[in-house]
Amino acid sequence: MKQEAKEEAALMVDDDGPELRYADVVKVGKAGERSTTPLFLRRDTLINLSQQPFFERFVVGLFARIRVDGSRYAEDGGSYLLCRIVAVEKSKVYDLMSDIRTNYVLILQIGKQKRPIRINMTSGSHPSEREFEVYRSRALDAGVDMPRREEVLKLFKKTNELFLDQKVTATDEENKKHIANMEILYPSRVNWTQKRTEARTGLDIKRQELNSSRRKGATELEHKLESEVVELEKRLREIEANEEKYGMSQVKSEDVFHGLAIRNMALNKANEQLMARQRHLEDESGGIDPFARFDTTGQSYYSIAKKGESGNGKPPEKKKRKLSQSDWRSCLKSWRPDDKKRKISENPLNPLYAGEILQDGIFEKGSSDGSSQKDIRLRPPRVDSVYAGLVRNKVRLPPNAKVMSYDEWSKMRGM
Repeated sequence: MKQEAKEEAALMVDDDGPELRYADVVKVGKAGERSTTPLFLRRDTLINLSQQPFFERFVVGLFARIRVDGSRYAEDGGSYLLCRIVAVEKSKVYDLMSDIRTNYVLILQIGKQKRPIRINMTSGSHPSEREFEVYRSRALDAGVDMPRREEVLKLFKKTNELFLDQKVTATDEENKKHIANMEILYPSRVNWTQKRTEARTGLDIKRQELNSSRRKGATELEHKLESEVVELEKRLREIEANEEKYGMSQVKSEDVFHGLAIRNMALNKANEQLMARQRHLEDESGGIDPFARFDTTGQSYYSIAKKGESGNGKPPEKKKRKLSQSDWRSCLKSWRPDDKKRKISENPLNPLYAGEILQDGIFEKGSSDGSSQKDIRLRPPRVDSVYAGLVRNKVRLPPNAKVMSYDEWSKMRGM
């Protein structure tokens, strides 16, 4: 397909004719269809080229179309004019489309008139034959020479190198200017912290060279370095100002805020589900069982769950208060050791049954003379996690301490 385009371009420029013709700008097919040649630049092509480092060099000499006041140019063929790009200058930054920006303006010429035009003011469609004749007549009236065939051939060669062969590359100087210009166009995308570090390093080096020249008495070199140090200090202040202005925008971007919002919504949803689950258990539970446990998202593994019916067969009253340390004696009445959900080990001191011995909630502490009835310390049921921790951490109990089952304790207390 590229080869066909090259052949068409060669046939187009090899025809006889001393000057630029309409066919060099717009190609007319057999059925009357029209398409622009590479010598004419549409608006979208100019927008894309404006982001390239070789933009200023490439577009000069080519043609563009602009919209003007129709009443003023009605006698010349309408509200559009075909113009030639004779130069490119820089102005204030302005938006082109979407997030594309530029500070380039095109210097367009028709006849003797030259005017700066923004890129987004150019046309996106091909010029008519009437508009080409207006351009030609104004050039002749103003004494401006039309592009000769040799110049037209050079323009086609330049455009084909870019659009067909893609061989146009920027020079080192163009790349350097382009990078500096991109910092002006898109300051929020620049890593100003790195720029500040580089500028400060360069300034320190120049200051060392300046001090060395002063010690050597090199007056001419000293004046040169002083001016360079002043420029670097000015550049450093500009970078620091940009870092303060645009540095936080890289962190507080819309993407970051969007991610935080999604995470907060997920956390809020999980918290609402947990609170709804706790309210459901609190409303429907007939009582509390200090020995029951269930999975929870809290820090504690143990929690209060539904205990079922009371011992007298009557439905218990609903309680909406939490278990306190003083309620452990009343809670023992609701404990059912024959519950199928729990199994009591025959050897509760075996560490393998650490999860089952939590139902034995009473210690009997012997005295120094060997009698086991002297000092009895009763542990509230919720303190059983302490004993579980001792077993889990393989901490030995005192030699005069033993664990009593609930039945043994009941018989001892005469219950």
